[in-house]
Amino acid sequence: MIETHDLFLRALAVPIERKKKKKKTANTEGENNALGEPKWPDILAFDTESRVTVDQSLTFGVWRRCSKLVGQKYEVIEEGIFHADDLPVKDLKVLKTYTETAVSDVPSFPPRFPLYSRTQFMEKVLWPALKRDGSMVVGFNLGYDLTRITLDWTDGNKGEWSLVLMQYADGPENCNYPRILITPIDSKKQIIKLWRPWKKNQHEWKDAGRNIHFLDLRTLLWVLYNKSHSLRTACDNKGGPFKGQNLPQKDDHDPSGGVTPEEIEHCRQDVRCTIALLNACKQEFDRHADLDLKPWNAYSPASIAKAYLKAMGIERPEVKFKVPNEKLGCWMQSYYGGRSECRIRHEVVPVAPVDYTSEYPSCCANLGLFKFLTAERLDFVDDTENVKRLVATITMERCFRRDTWRNLNFVARVLPDGDILPIRTVYDGVTHNIGNNYLHPNPAHPEPVYMAGPDLVAAVVQQPGKIPKIQQAFRIVPSGKQPGMRAVRLRGKVLIDPNDDSVDLFTKIIEERKRNKDDADLYYWLKILANSIYGFFVELIPEHFKQPRRVMVFSGDECFPDSSCVIEKRGKWLAPYLATLITSAGRLLLAMLEVEVTRAGGTYLYCDTDSLAIVASKNGGTLRTPGAQGKRILTWDDVDRITAKFQALNPYDPDVVQDLLNLTDDNYVCKCSHELKTEHDEAGVCEVRGCNCNAKKKVRRQLWGVGIAAKRYALLEKVLNRRGKLTDTKIVNPKAHGIGFLYPPKDNPGNWRKDAPLWVYEMWDYIVREFLGLERTRPDWASLPEMMRFSVSTWNVFKMLEMWEGARPHNFMFMVMTSEAYSFDFDFDNKPDHKPMVIVPFSSKQDEWRSLEGVDIHNRDRRGRYRRYRMDDPGFHPLTYGHMIEEYIRHHQSRRLQC
Repeated sequence: MIETHDLFLRALAVPIERKKKKKKTANTEGENNALGEPKWPDILAFDTESRVTVDQSLTFGVWRRCSKLVGQKYEVIEEGIFHADDLPVKDLKVLKTYTETAVSDVPSFPPRFPLYSRTQFMEKVLWPALKRDGSMVVGFNLGYDLTRITLDWTDGNKGEWSLVLMQYADGPENCNYPRILITPIDSKKQIIKLWRPWKKNQHEWKDAGRNIHFLDLRTLLWVLYNKSHSLRTACDNKGGPFKGQNLPQKDDHDPSGGVTPEEIEHCRQDVRCTIALLNACKQEFDRHADLDLKPWNAYSPASIAKAYLKAMGIERPEVKFKVPNEKLGCWMQSYYGGRSECRIRHEVVPVAPVDYTSEYPSCCANLGLFKFLTAERLDFVDDTENVKRLVATITMERCFRRDTWRNLNFVARVLPDGDILPIRTVYDGVTHNIGNNYLHPNPAHPEPVYMAGPDLVAAVVQQPGKIPKIQQAFRIVPSGKQPGMRAVRLRGKVLIDPNDDSVDLFTKIIEERKRNKDDADLYYWLKILANSIYGFFVELIPEHFKQPRRVMVFSGDECFPDSSCVIEKRGKWLAPYLATLITSAGRLLLAMLEVEVTRAGGTYLYCDTDSLAIVASKNGGTLRTPGAQGKRILTWDDVDRITAKFQALNPYDPDVVQDLLNLTDDNYVCKCSHELKTEHDEAGVCEVRGCNCNAKKKVRRQLWGVGIAAKRYALLEKVLNRRGKLTDTKIVNPKAHGIGFLYPPKDNPGNWRKDAPLWVYEMWDYIVREFLGLERTRPDWASLPEMMRFSVSTWNVFKMLEMWEGARPHNFMFMVMTSEAYSFDFDFDNKPDHKPMVIVPFSSKQDEWRSLEGVDIHNRDRRGRYRRYRMDDPGFHPLTYGHMIEEYIRHHQSRRLQC
């Protein structure tokens, strides 16, 4: 049966109204600032403490000023404390006593430890530091601290937070002072800048936002290490990013929301950690000496990747090639992301997971895309007849020739006729996603679609003899060499010269990574760099407007006007033709692997972008899973023969990178049977500190796997007794897809180093034991109410919360997971008008959750008061983590349709 589905195709939306040209400012990622502006100016660092109630209002804060670098580090010249203007007298007395008796970390005579109100802090410290000294404001999770000292807020023209920091005594805003604008990038990163005062005659603030900057160290750590850190983990001298640097440690302290000497010491220690962390980040950032990139202009690892391309003198594609929107629309329509699916559900099967070495950089190398970036010119030429011949004669054997890949740089308009192609649609009436499917035209209105060259080749190798009906094809042809390019050293060490025709950036990065295994930091960073280069070729940044804006939409051959309140602003390196070729080439590699496994008589448990879990065991056998009749359990030798075949496509020096397709590290343990550590260190290092085994002698083990849906699977080991009877199981690699939004119902041990948290291991252990028929015990946290931690990070979240008074910008809280049909016992006359949304104060102590009191912000009583629920109210039944486990097991995510 053929089902009829709407296809969802990507498009490029271009604003019709011409924007007035503005003077360039320093607020755009990667752009230069005023000439001579220092990369590391004077700084003002501060941290705040707040109440633990939902409103999280300011109690006090600690600040430090650093006005000069001593060597390569900041030296603190002043320390002080400030407090809320309306702080109760008893709390104010504690602060006064503390500053009169405690010793500042900055020696002076006479001793100086100032205590200011919030308003005095603004007038005597913050504004002078910005206006007079041009200081950079620094913090960890800086948006939260800035919103603690905020008096009021509105939304800006593009939906950003517009923070009011000064008011007159009777309440109105003091328009002589600037506002601070916070534009969210995502839930953890934002662009922060100063905005000029409303009064135009304030000449002293005429350059506001141009040479005054804000640096969130949480964002800078993400830029440098592609990993989200808390202040505690960032300063961890054993497991953090700056191991061995002897950073001060964050106190093991749970905030009480009060004002006590202990809370003051805790806040002071946080600021000490902030300054030390800034110095450590500065040292790492400065290793990129060839970059003209300011730290406040970096928001992701891609920021550094873009800055290196710029440092090489490579012009941005949009500027250099000036590709018409009509052509870009064809490539946008053919863009799809990575492929992931679950082939076998709810069955435990033996597996040998394999993945590609740096799949996207490898695809870039095989396609020769660095020559596209360094070309003087790109032409998009009609090459229909040659493309038709290529697609009609392609075979699996030809796909294993690297010269074939250099001919896949085209996009074609195709009339589908049962071809296996990537399809973005709604599956089962619920799931909106991408899947590989047999695509037929609508008989009533047959319409062509644009597909990238690698996807069309993948369609042929998966259905030999079935040739897609190509109507027209356009090939990208690079020519010349862009002048003015220059060599750079990546992280101060790895030389890249774009003028050298023998150099390919993508192969060079991966090869140098393998050559520098002894330099753990460089080894790890080169991996981050390689994987970050792809994303910005398809970067589109949503901008929100209060009123709809007119746009012209380009998708395939279609071009039509429309309007929207959300406009996707082009990233500076937008080149959808490159992004489309990279991701489609990745899908081709996955399709080729699937074909090879099928040819061998086998199948797989799941695929996920660059990996495939082949159903395999040491000696092989027959797969008795329902629906898999006739499929073999491949042997390890079969798997090794398949992986060896892909060596023909290895674009790297084989003495440095031995294999393109590898068994994943999960397939091995070291000689002592401990797990292998893989994150910062070379694969093959024993994870147990102090173990004297020869970790280089890896031992292959039998893995098993169970899948529930795409990206929802776990790898495990079976534990057998001497008689070969199954007695236990050990979870090796559990995935947390679909539950990452939930707050952990159980804390990790202090020495936890695994990617997934402990409670996810315990959840999968409970699930797997059911499938294996083993005795299982329900996790002790399963009865806890299901909590989602969220932050009021955007104006849209604020509107969703109906501008509730507890929803201050950047406040964080819990939303209790509920079911309208299950969680509430209502009398008919007392039933709420709207679906309840219960918000409770955030608490990291799970044993306190059952005693929390929540507010239903969607419903009020007749007196206009919010409905309230206690978690232990007999008429209130929040969903529990036990409910979540049962829903997780039953989750169905179809990505395939019938032929």
